[in-house]
Amino acid sequence: MTVARLASVVGGNITPRMINKDDGLVNTTMVLGTGICIFSLICGVFLVIIDRYAEKKDGTKAELSADDKF
Repeated sequence: MTVARLASVVGGNITPRMINKDDGLVNTTMVLGTGICIFSLICGVFLVIIDRYAEKKDGTKAELSADDKF
């Protein structure tokens, strides 16, 4: 929650400045937001690859029991 709030505050302060530098257009802010989303996707895929590698190396597989499921 704290990191999300911090990102919201930083974004709220930086976004108007970026829009003013682009003469009222949101091009730079859209490119930056898209770049952050793509970076997040790459990090998620990288974490899945690491997790699969760890499962193969340990010889175990993470599974939910019947009690853990909804």
